[in-house]
Amino acid sequence: MRKRSAIAINGELLVDLPPDLYSSAIQHGMDLSRLRSILVTHSHSDHFSPGILEFRKRPFAFTPLPKLKLFCNEPLLHVVESAIGGMEGAKLEPRPVSPFEEYRAGRYSFTPIPANHTASLKGETPLNYVIERGGKAVLYASDTGPYGSEVLDFLLKKRFDAIIVECTMGRKFYERHMNYESVLDFRKQAEGAGAIKKGGKFITTHFAHDGCGTYPLVRKFFRPHGIDVAYDGMLVRI
Repeated sequence: MRKRSAIAINGELLVDLPPDLYSSAIQHGMDLSRLRSILVTHSHSDHFSPGILEFRKRPFAFTPLPKLKLFCNEPLLHVVESAIGGMEGAKLEPRPVSPFEEYRAGRYSFTPIPANHTASLKGETPLNYVIERGGKAVLYASDTGPYGSEVLDFLLKKRFDAIIVECTMGRKFYERHMNYESVLDFRKQAEGAGAIKKGGKFITTHFAHDGCGTYPLVRKFFRPHGIDVAYDGMLVRI
């Protein structure tokens, strides 16, 4: 029942381009024509399905669409070009990004950080994102294993209204993804450093079918720790 993971912020900014995007948008009443920016984490197929963008072109798109900024590693931009036969007809503005540099996407600023994850493309760095607007900040951390010292030093100096971190492995272990134990460890680190604002949310997402169990089981595990468990269509206000 779980679809592949992505988040939308205020219907304007989308993180990741999973193959389930259209069906999710229809099911949850999201108007994809309102999007102004897409941030892509990495090239793995559950997060990056560039052929979807072809449907912004004629003869599929019958109404005028605004420009859509596409932020990602430069190698991914070449994949998009190949998949849809050029970006201009799809009204895409390619924007390559690098870790620890700050960028603007409409009303938002964001900073890519290197994820502890594997890459499919030569020259690719899997990314997570710190997204900020109006004094509020969100960390979206999927896919990644536990962070190294450079990333932790950067993150733990910030103050987040919401931290959204993956829990792919559940009770299993793999160094390039989080599991129950590493999610709890990261929560403890963030709290100890004061990186979560008072009343801030800590949410876990991106659950594999073989390690995590059903939503009620995952929620039962994390509830005593004050951690919310994401589900398809979840709405969060910060």
